[in-house]
Amino acid sequence: MTLQRVVGPGVGLPGRRLTYNNLLVGIESKQYLGLDSSRDDSSESRIKTTSRRFGFFKLPGSTQCKRLPSHRRLDGQSLRSRRAAWIHLSIVLSCVFAAALPPSAAIAQPCSDAWQLTSAEGTVEVRRAGQSTWSPAVRGDFFCLGDSIRVQAYSRAALLLPNETYVRLNQNTIVTFIAPRDQKRSWVEVLGGALHFISRDRNALGVLTPFANAGIEGTEFLVVVTNEETTITVFEGEVAVSTSQGEVSAGSGQRVSARSGQSPLAQAVVRPRDAVQWTLYYAPVLNQALPEADEVASSEQASDPAFYTSRAARKLGVGRVDEALADLEQALALDSNNAEALSLQSIVALTQNDKDEALRLANQAVGANPESATVRVALSYAQQAFFDVSGALATLEDAVEQDAGNALAWARLSELWLAAGDVDQGLLAAQMAASLNPDIERTQTVLGFAYLTRVEIQRSMEAFERAIALDQSAPLPRLGLGLALIRD
Repeated sequence: MTLQRVVGPGVGLPGRRLTYNNLLVGIESKQYLGLDSSRDDSSESRIKTTSRRFGFFKLPGSTQCKRLPSHRRLDGQSLRSRRAAWIHLSIVLSCVFAAALPPSAAIAQPCSDAWQLTSAEGTVEVRRAGQSTWSPAVRGDFFCLGDSIRVQAYSRAALLLPNETYVRLNQNTIVTFIAPRDQKRSWVEVLGGALHFISRDRNALGVLTPFANAGIEGTEFLVVVTNEETTITVFEGEVAVSTSQGEVSAGSGQRVSARSGQSPLAQAVVRPRDAVQWTLYYAPVLNQALPEADEVASSEQASDPAFYTSRAARKLGVGRVDEALADLEQALALDSNNAEALSLQSIVALTQNDKDEALRLANQAVGANPESATVRVALSYAQQAFFDVSGALATLEDAVEQDAGNALAWARLSELWLAAGDVDQGLLAAQMAASLNPDIERTQTVLGFAYLTRVEIQRSMEAFERAIALDQSAPLPRLGLGLALIRD
C-alpha cells in the first residue's frame, strides 16, 4: 500500500509531499478510516470543528462538568487567545484526576473520608491498620485511618482526598493517616520524605511531623521531613506551624523550618518551586529499552555514554532530575557531541521553562547527529514551545523518513497533526506508532486523542486507560480520559 500525503494550506508547508510505503498494517481503504474527500478539509475548518467538539464548563463550587451551550463554546478564533485557551484547560483539569482511575476503583469506599491512590510509580506499599507487614499498593486502592503508605527509592505516588485535595509523594516517603485533631481537617503523620499538596479547600489538611505540627490554610504547599528538621514551603495560602518552643505563620513564597528544641523560623524563598522539580513530567525521546534507575554500570558500561543517557532517561521518568543531569554530564564527558545526551538536556531545559536553552541544545544535538530521529523529536518540542508548529511538523517528517521504525517519532508526529487540526493524518500517524510499539504510553495516548477527535469515545477511552496503566505519571492520557468522559 502507498499513501501520499500533501500538507494542508493552513499548516504553512504548501506543496510538501511525502510518500510512505506500507504505512499501516490491515488498513485497506479510506472508507475504513472514515475519510471523506468531499468535505471541507482545510486546516482552518478542521481546527474549528475539533475545538467545537469539546465544549464544556464547570459550575462554580461544583464537581460536575457540563457541556457548554453551542453558542458559548470556544471556536477556532477564540482559541487563538492564549488566555481563553488556558481558562479552557484549567476547567478540564479540575475534572480529570477522579476520572482517571481503573475500573476497580468504582467499588464502595471502605471508610468515610478515604484517601485514594491515583498513581503508583515504582515500589509503593501499604501497611493496613493493626498489621505489621507491608504489601504492594496499586492505583485505585483506598486508605483509611491507621493505614500507612510507603514510597521506596526511585518511586513516586499520588493520592486524592474526597474534598479534591491532590497529594504527590516523593521517593523515600512514609505517611500514616491519623485521627483528626480538630473538626475541620483531615490529618496525616509524615514520618519522612516529601509531600506536595494542592487543594481548593483552604482548611483541608493538618500535618503532624516529628519536629512540628502544621495547620494548613493554603491551597498549595510542600512538606519535607528529614532526620534533622521539618520544612514547609507555601506556594499559595498560609500555614501555621507549632512546636514545643513556639508558633509561627508563613504566607505565599515563604518557608518554615522547624528543628528539635528550637522555635520554628519563617523566611522568604527566592525560587520556591525548585523544591518540587521531582513532581515534573519529562517527555520521552529515547525510543529504546531503558535500564533501571538504580542500575550500576558494569566495567564495560562505565565507558559507554549510551548507558548514562539511557539511565538518565529512566531517572527523569521518576523525577530524579539532578541525578539524571549528572548522568548526562558523564555521557558528555565521554563524548562531548553525544546527540542523545544533548537531546535529553534540551527536554530538561524546556520542562523547566528555559525555552531558549532548550532550542540551543536541540539544534546542537541535530548538528551532532543529523541522521538521528531522537534529536529531531527533541527539536520538535523546542520548536513547538516557540509556536513554530509548521517547523516542528517538518522536523518530525524528516525524523520518520530517517527512521521509519521509531514509534516515538510517529507518536510525536501524530500529536502535531492533531494540534494542527488534521484529524485524518493524526490518526494515520497514531496507528503507525501503535503498530510499531503498542506497549509505551505515548503511542496509546496519541491513539486515544486521534479517536477522540473522531468522536470514537469508547476506543479513545480504552487507549487512554492503557496509556495510564503503562505510565501513571503521564498527564496527557489522564487529560484525554477526562475529556472522553465529559464527551461521552
